Amino acid sequence: MPVADGRRVKGLRREEVAQLAGVSTGYYTRLERGRIRGASDAVLESIARVLRMNDIERSYLFNLARGFVPASQRLEESPAEGVRPSVQRVLNNLSVPAIVYNPAHDIVAANEGGRALYYPHFRHS
Repeated sequence: MPVADGRRVKGLRREEVAQLAGVSTGYYTRLERGRIRGASDAVLESIARVLRMNDIERSYLFNLARGFVPASQRLEESPAEGVRPSVQRVLNNLSVPAIVYNPAHDIVAANEGGRALYYPHFRHS
């Protein structure tokens, strides 16, 4: 791919990676932002090829897409119902709205300001 003069950083732009991988820029952007589950092996292979991933990087990409979480990370996650009491205490002592997400980007805890700011997410609680 021809490199345009005047770039501030080396490497391919998002649009260029998408084009070389044979996917739309919008789809690649969604993958890049973490919505990777369900991506086909062909798409993942193509992206790995374009980005010149080594075996470890490629394996990590496929694990992300399949929802694999290493045991070491699973042990550190907060319970599905919320967070540890110590984390909730920290939230409650903050003077600004604050929320906590789990790895699936669900809101699992908040302080009073966070509940007010994200009211629609807490209506059912």
